[in-house]
Amino acid sequence: MRDLDAVSVVAVADRVRGARDALADAERTTRAADKGRLAGAELAGHGDDIAGREPTCKLRGQRLRLLGRIALLLHAYDPSMPAYVIVETDVHDPEQYERYKAASPGAVHAGGGRFVVRGGELAVLEGDWSPKRLVILEFPDLEAAGRWYGSPEYEEAKRLREGAANLRMVAVQGLDEPL
Repeated sequence: MRDLDAVSVVAVADRVRGARDALADAERTTRAADKGRLAGAELAGHGDDIAGREPTCKLRGQRLRLLGRIALLLHAYDPSMPAYVIVETDVHDPEQYERYKAASPGAVHAGGGRFVVRGGELAVLEGDWSPKRLVILEFPDLEAAGRWYGSPEYEEAKRLREGAANLRMVAVQGLDEPL
């Protein structure tokens, strides 16, 4: 392995670890905020907040906006900085998931992104996190990653994935230059 390749592997691992830590902090913050907001309320079986009548997906959107605000507070935002989408995947139906895997590259490339990691061998270096499958995508900036996720091309690919896998996905702003 070339020295540059080794540096790249370490840099990606650091970015994944940093994104995971930021997400955990944001989840703790939003969980505490949700408990305060939902005091005395119960969730209906269909996922609506009875007290505020907010669908669960709207609450997720609020959490994503909170993550964006946290990122802005941590350092000045530069729209030219790359963004990375980190996806942890747990596949339940490999045959159906293969159809998604065939459709997703076109949607990623159409959104201006590229695959940095797509599956591959994992080595847990620290902690108890042991994902079965990881994918890391790179986009020109955080806005491009958001546009890709909401694009008609990716919506079509997501429909192919329904019921085949559970995903945990975050987008994180990268550095303009590696440290």
